[in-house]
Amino acid sequence: TGQLCELHVLYFCDCGLGYIFNHDCERAGMKCHLQANCLNFRDNFTCECRMGYQGDGQLCSEIDECGSGVHRCHQRATCNNTLGSYSCFCNSGYVGDGINCQDINECLVENGGCHANAVLATCINRMGTYECSCPGGFTGDGRQCEDIDECKDSKICPPITTCNFPGGDGLTCEDVDECLQMSQCHENALCINIPGSYNCSCKVGFSGDGLVRCTDVNECLLENGGCSDNAQCVNSRGSFSCLCPGGFNLVNRTLCRDINECEEQSEPCGLNEECKNIDGSYECPCQRGYYRPAANMDCVDVNECDNDPCHVNATCLNTVGSHTCTCFQGFKGNGSRCEDVDECSEADPCHSRALCTNLIGDFLCTCEQGFNGDGFLCVDVDECALSGTICPSFSTCVNSPGTHVCSCLNRTLALNDSCVSPSPLCDPACHARGLCHPSPAGHQCVCDLGFQGDGVFCSDVDECQEENVCPEDETECVNTPGSFSCVCRNGYTLEGTTKCVGEYMSMSVHVQRRLVQGHSCMDRFHFPRVLEQKLNKVQV
Repeated sequence: TGQLCELHVLYFCDCGLGYIFNHDCERAGMKCHLQANCLNFRDNFTCECRMGYQGDGQLCSEIDECGSGVHRCHQRATCNNTLGSYSCFCNSGYVGDGINCQDINECLVENGGCHANAVLATCINRMGTYECSCPGGFTGDGRQCEDIDECKDSKICPPITTCNFPGGDGLTCEDVDECLQMSQCHENALCINIPGSYNCSCKVGFSGDGLVRCTDVNECLLENGGCSDNAQCVNSRGSFSCLCPGGFNLVNRTLCRDINECEEQSEPCGLNEECKNIDGSYECPCQRGYYRPAANMDCVDVNECDNDPCHVNATCLNTVGSHTCTCFQGFKGNGSRCEDVDECSEADPCHSRALCTNLIGDFLCTCEQGFNGDGFLCVDVDECALSGTICPSFSTCVNSPGTHVCSCLNRTLALNDSCVSPSPLCDPACHARGLCHPSPAGHQCVCDLGFQGDGVFCSDVDECQEENVCPEDETECVNTPGSFSCVCRNGYTLEGTTKCVGEYMSMSVHVQRRLVQGHSCMDRFHFPRVLEQKLNKVQV
């Protein structure tokens, strides 16, 4: 006809499976709320409030997660309610995503803003804040430190000298390099000599005053130690390292680069599936137009794990038509909710002489005072072998688990320059040769010198079984309770005070003398009974 024809493109929108348009509900006599969805099940129309709202579907009200206390914000975070949801923000002085908030160690960056010129002020980190403190000989608020002029006191030096930095004779004064002397600073600190004094500064990776305290800095607490978001920061003494999870390669020590399995593997997915690389792994979703009704059929199955239905501390395993959630090691629960396992209360993983400290997803074992080890194995420190352990001259050091005692060798203990009876507070009571004494773990028993056992039961140590106890060929060892004696062998007698001679070399009465005190034990010499009988005949 000579008229132009217009092309009209027809299209329509359809709701997902299980849903219909709200106006269809209205035509069926069911009017849903603006924040509700209309559900059709076998021509039975119902209204259901959306996530973040509550009600019967026809009337829905917004849930205040912050006011009702159902939010998951950290105790150091602020909860902000929004329509249908909420958000978490860490408080000032803390860093994190609001669900997990960690204290910011301000002292790690430029000493926290504390005075840091010729004199380094001490920065002390606190929960959510920090403090600055000037060193000795200086005054100020820590951010600004000024030297105290001690020389203003005219009586501080003798009349013929001039007040100056330490060192010299007062007429010619030279700076003393204290850093050349031993043990000025902590073992993990650097000594810096300055005119008239010195500074102790903890090494990189440690924090403290540098003099008596330099503790390891946990770099992982601040911005994950510089590791990338999908890397695990592992703290070590004075340093740290970044570990990547499976499916990642570590680049430049801090960056975890994803492995593209779709390019490196040959046909990782099945028929009608497309390989989709994700962080640390890959997925094989169905191609457009396919679905998987069962595991042994073509693609139709929806992988519920894609919607992260499990707890943040759980792993998700997709199954046919469903899924399972399993909490990580160190957590317990049904997978939808995972709580930390307190290994210290449910079991006894540490050594009997160690303290157990529960951590999130882990635990820590620390040996008690007087013991060394990793907490799983604790070995007693022999204080008697240390140079700093001193007992009075009239006593002897006896090592005990976790401590030591000073024994007077007469079933008493040395205390305040005198010998006193052992404590009666041990339960069960100690052996007759045991010494009851206090220790970091409470009162305990230890066997006296020359005896062995646990203190509750003690048996004599046979020193004669050791080598070279009595080194002279003419003597033999005789064990006694708690000690031993070296006596002349059969056929030898004591001549003088220390020498054993043959039977017929000396028959004088002086052989009856006894050697009463040796260097380390009571050395007692005697002669055979046959020789005594011969000597008696000579005297008659």
